[in-house]
Amino acid sequence: EVRLGELDAGEARLRRALEALPNSAETIHYLGVVAFAKGDLPTALERLERAVTLDPKMATYRAVLGRARLAAGDIVGARRDALAALELDPALGEALWLKGRIALRTGAVRDAIDDLERALKVSPGRHEALSDLGEAFEQLGKAGYAIRAYQRALEAEPREGRYAYRLGRLLLDDGKRREAAEMLERSIALGEARPIAPLWLSDAYRLLGEANRLTGRTSEAKKAYERFLEIAPAESIDRAEVTRRLRSL
Repeated sequence: EVRLGELDAGEARLRRALEALPNSAETIHYLGVVAFAKGDLPTALERLERAVTLDPKMATYRAVLGRARLAAGDIVGARRDALAALELDPALGEALWLKGRIALRTGAVRDAIDDLERALKVSPGRHEALSDLGEAFEQLGKAGYAIRAYQRALEAEPREGRYAYRLGRLLLDDGKRREAAEMLERSIALGEARPIAPLWLSDAYRLLGEANRLTGRTSEAKKAYERFLEIAPAESIDRAEVTRRLRSL
């Protein structure tokens, strides 16, 4: 993950380059990538679409535009871009991953697995594809395969707490309580370090409380449950159960 200061410096350099070459598809594309990384989707889409217009034969530009469209909720447009990119370059990992993610989003789980595995043959370390593969296996009830996919995703991107959270959740379901607690603690440390708390963070505390309770670590369980109650949404359906657990300890 690139720090915001580095994005700003990169954008400043790209803007200077654009002054010299105002119709440079490459420069405009990377300005779009910077906007996407900053979370400015309208600007990202405008720039990425402009780059594709200037250089419609560049498969990568199409695939990245599709990724931005998907983030904006335009599944139809994202799929169109993924297919267009694959027509230009059938082995483009970015486009294969995007096609797989779209299939997963639309419920075509087995198609998603095929696309994601193809993407990983091209780019074995693509952590997003590994995470999506784990999610697909979860949906099929193949917990062992999902655990391995999340382990590989975390190996590829150790700073992504979401992967550690998902892995910890599955390990707990599998009865591996101490391993689950270690993984959930790791996810919490990563989640708490982020400027904006991720949505899964409160549930990680809840699951950590469960793992600690089941292994007899009462004090640690209480702390995790209390933190869950501090940060969980007021409407969380787990609040009542956690409150009961806490009282029983």
